[in-house]
Formats: sequence, structure tokens, C-alpha cells
Amino acid sequence: MIQGVVSSVGANANLATIGLQHSLDRFVVGSPGSGGVVSAGIMASTVEAILGAAYLDAGMTAVVQIMRTLGLGPV
Repeated sequence: MIQGVVSSVGANANLATIGLQHSLDRFVVGSPGSGGVVSAGIMASTVEAILGAAYLDAGMTAVVQIMRTLGLGPV
């Protein structure tokens, strides 16, 4: 059961959608080759990086708070 939740919450498409809904693309420099557009893959990686950095800097409590703020899954 938990693996299904992690798979759906942590799926690249879901992370990219959440990142774009919260306008995180404003803070990412897109590839000049793609006209500066931030791809879904880059957006998903950005959200993952934010969560990873929060974990390393402040621990799991901070990650859970960010996930709640972003609306990422049942945390």
C-alpha cells in the first residue's frame, strides 16, 4: 500500500505538475535549446532537489511541512 502512495506522489508527472502549479518554473533557468522553457523532467527534478535540500538542511519535519504546503500526498 505505501509503495503505491510513494509511486503516485513521487511520480515525475505529479512532481512536475505540482511545481508548475506553484510557479516554481520562475526560479529555474530553462535550456536555451528549448527556448528557455522548463521541461516537465527538469521541473520534477527541481521539486525533488528542493525536498532533498530541505531534508539535509532541516530534517524530515521540514520535508513534511513543504510537502503539505505543496499538496504532495497524504503526509
